[in-house]
Amino acid sequence: MAVNAGNLTALQAKEILQDILQTLASEAVSEKITGARNQAGNDMVKYMQLVFPLVAQVQAEVIDKHGFYGEKASIVFMQLLKNLENQDPELVVLSARVRDYFLPQLGDPKDS
Repeated sequence: MAVNAGNLTALQAKEILQDILQTLASEAVSEKITGARNQAGNDMVKYMQLVFPLVAQVQAEVIDKHGFYGEKASIVFMQLLKNLENQDPELVVLSARVRDYFLPQLGDPKDS
């Protein structure tokens, strides 16, 4: 589905987010992310160097398939998505699930 970036609908945004989540959960990508997370451990700098680029690449590839092209495609998509989140609570949930891939898993402070 090619999207006119200026006319992103909530339904299109859901489809794109679901596609991103499915790709991130695929066996090949999931193994890469798990390996990068394990290598980064609790080091936030390593996490940003190893995990963040993998997730960003997947997101960029998926949104490119949906008609968001160019250097700032991810930024444009995220801005349009943010505007649509006010209209549809499901978009907030899907966005949060994608965002969770970008952020490290936080341990229980009691374990420190």
